Amino acid sequence: MALPPHTDQPDRTVAPSERTIARNFLLARMGSFLAIFPLGVWTANHLLEPAGGLRGTALLGSSR
Repeated sequence: MALPPHTDQPDRTVAPSERTIARNFLLARMGSFLAIFPLGVWTANHLLEPAGGLRGTALLGSSR
């Protein structure tokens, strides 16, 4: 049973081209990267910042 022509559903009777599949895949991967990369940077920053306090003042360049 076919869908009526006035729906917003895509036409699934025609297979998408390889170019369309590749573009959709790359867009999905780029979206994942753009969502996860900033979170990774934020996490690394917030893990390394307190770890810097464990080093003490000897590595901070004090002139004593």
